[in-house]
Amino acid sequence: SVRGAAYVLAALVFGTCSAQSNPFPLNQTLEIAQRAAYGQPKPTPTGVNNAMYLSVIKDVVQNFRQFQNKDPNSPNYGKIIDPYAGMEIQYSTPTFAFAGATLLEHGIINGSEAQGFKDDIILAMTAALEALVFGQPSGTKGCAQGHCNFYTMPLMLAIQSFNGSVPDDTFQHWCNLTRAIVPTRAYRGWPHGSGNWAIVALTGEYIRYTLGLRDGIDDIVEQLRYQFDPNVWTDNGEYQDHSGCSGHCSPMPYDHFPRKYISMMLGYGYQAENASVYWELNRRGAWTSLLLQSPWGELPTGGRSSQHQWNEAVSTVTYEFWASKLKAEGDMDGAMAFKRAAGLSVKSLQRWQRPTGEFWVLKNRFDPALRHGYESYTYYSQYNLLPASMLATALKFADDSIPEGASFAETGGFVFSPEKLNKVIGNAGGFYVESELFADAPPHDVTGLTRIHTRSADPLITITAGAPIQMESSPSNVGGLTLGPAWSYVKETQGYADVTAQSASYDTSRFKVENILWSNNPSDDQSSLWVLPDDESSAYFVLDLLSTQTLSGVNIRNSHNSHYEDRGVKDFTVEVASNANGPWTTVVKEQLKDVVGESTIPWQNFSFTSQAQRYVRFSMNSYYHTGGALNSFEVVGAHIQTINVSTTEALATAKYTDTVNASLAGVTTMDPSHVEYDVKYQLTDSFGVQSFVETYSVTPDALKYQVAINTAGTKVNHTRVVMPVFKFDGKRNTTHKLSDDGLTVTVSLPGDVTSQLDTTCVNYQLIPSSGASLQWKEDTTVYACRNGYMTSYYADRAVDSSKDAQVWNVQVSTGC
Repeated sequence: SVRGAAYVLAALVFGTCSAQSNPFPLNQTLEIAQRAAYGQPKPTPTGVNNAMYLSVIKDVVQNFRQFQNKDPNSPNYGKIIDPYAGMEIQYSTPTFAFAGATLLEHGIINGSEAQGFKDDIILAMTAALEALVFGQPSGTKGCAQGHCNFYTMPLMLAIQSFNGSVPDDTFQHWCNLTRAIVPTRAYRGWPHGSGNWAIVALTGEYIRYTLGLRDGIDDIVEQLRYQFDPNVWTDNGEYQDHSGCSGHCSPMPYDHFPRKYISMMLGYGYQAENASVYWELNRRGAWTSLLLQSPWGELPTGGRSSQHQWNEAVSTVTYEFWASKLKAEGDMDGAMAFKRAAGLSVKSLQRWQRPTGEFWVLKNRFDPALRHGYESYTYYSQYNLLPASMLATALKFADDSIPEGASFAETGGFVFSPEKLNKVIGNAGGFYVESELFADAPPHDVTGLTRIHTRSADPLITITAGAPIQMESSPSNVGGLTLGPAWSYVKETQGYADVTAQSASYDTSRFKVENILWSNNPSDDQSSLWVLPDDESSAYFVLDLLSTQTLSGVNIRNSHNSHYEDRGVKDFTVEVASNANGPWTTVVKEQLKDVVGESTIPWQNFSFTSQAQRYVRFSMNSYYHTGGALNSFEVVGAHIQTINVSTTEALATAKYTDTVNASLAGVTTMDPSHVEYDVKYQLTDSFGVQSFVETYSVTPDALKYQVAINTAGTKVNHTRVVMPVFKFDGKRNTTHKLSDDGLTVTVSLPGDVTSQLDTTCVNYQLIPSSGASLQWKEDTTVYACRNGYMTSYYADRAVDSSKDAQVWNVQVSTGC
């Protein structure tokens, strides 16, 4: 039998110990926010209750039943098969099982379909448990893509939900399987791993222990000990997960994600080593999340996995957990604020439900087959069923007796920069502004103003996230795009060539053409390769040699992709031209040798008749093995040059390596009706301009944005302010109109039932200085962003050399 630990929650066994710890940096900001929110009239309820949680879960689960493998002779029997990937993805099956078990536990599925539904969930449960017991995958067995760490918690919660409602022999079989789980065989890094994978696994194991289905917790405590790192946890209780990025990167979704699991472990009664410390960190993190939430119920944007629907689903767990916790402590004001935050998160999710019930995985409406804005690991199935299971988890804490009070997101009155998360958040009366201090690498984000949210307009058109230089698996943008400064200057450049165009590589953040130009890499080190996607039959790049030169050949080193030994270029063509747009002349059409098995990569030399040309285009026409890759490429006759190039840069394009320092530089006013503050940036010398000061004056109705570009002692000859226009979300087009005086651009987006809005508008008003004659000018360049596509307007002027700083002012307001 299974212990009744499932019902530890019913007794509200919450920790009450306070840890000896550093001061809470945001404590004063929290007190300001509480004074602004508490005592306010109760807002119009979101209408979110336990029944609504169950309704959303049901919509998702019912949709995915059709993708369950029902062939008893298939190795995938009982598993959820992603209809776009054609295979089981990660933890889709166990999350489907838990979400379905939750519906059965609450009696949501009844009548004639109840037995068929239960059979499907039982089938998924058995398949997922058997995979977990087998462990890391081998052949057709084991956890999909090795994601065993993520199987255990949903399966344990499903066992809890199923207790007493399935045949005894089925339930006993599940218990026997669960007792047979071997952590060192199933989980990556156990028990010395770190990061969100480790926290997910140890929480599942702790719940397995509370159910009486494993002995002891020594290895759980040891695994948890590896998470007790001051370089990971901030004093504000935020979790820093640097996986999948570098530099200053702290992805916002992977702050909240691991904290959800810590909440579960604590809620299920963990009282061993460091329990009081984790209670304090979890409490601080929850309050910080409340300050970070936007009035649309969204997690701040930033880092990998941003703009995914699971961001808001995971937030509901934190908010419902702490609503119940604070109610138990007698803090009803706090409980009502958290309850409201949970409601806003659920309403955000509902705005992205497709007509068939499941979610658009990201906050756009593109066909899932297009994978627009997806990460390499994003799939339709797992990132629908994960949020469904998160809502089922939140439901374990949700208490319908707690009314909604005003949330911090709606009342504001504060500005702060959360420790180590590289952001500044300002909020006045629900007009919410987010600035990114250091865009991460790979560049998921833009540097500068990255979000404006207000309930009076659809967040897509007020800027919900800028357009980064390049999203994963997407073509490059010409630069980053958001509301902010840009400038032109004369730049001294030295080198052989500029890459003016290139095909998307296997990983655009790592495998760039620039890696292979005039490179010396005989060992085929992967960090210096151009690696192309699997089965991509053609690819190209174009070089500008910066001036016309006498060329006579190319030297190429093929690649076998380092130790993977799995690819290389086969047939290729080299063309040359004197102009960027051609005409192109073919000078080499040959085949490279396959270098798989070579320990030292040899040069292969190809000569052609000497001729004066400036541009070179390389095209791969076929490949060896699984795809193309090149090690080195050089043009015979090209030489290093120093030339002056007119260059335009923008703050939005700056990556963390370009940013020397950035900070909240001063707060002038902090009140629910008005927040005013400065954000200062210092860039490297290579950007042409080193320092900027942005001034934000935020009221409940508008943002007045000012940027001062320090041009003293620089070669900058023009400055501009750039204003983004959201264009298309996959289903809906915006319209934009320039006023007669050329100073205001109005962008409108039609509403519908799904968005829960009518048509809404945002107005960007350029405010010239006295006597200046300026207007917005349209730039039709299209930028790809996670939410769809954007274009822009800009205003520019020559630098006034009598002034050290060039100042621009823009006001952002809503209303059609």
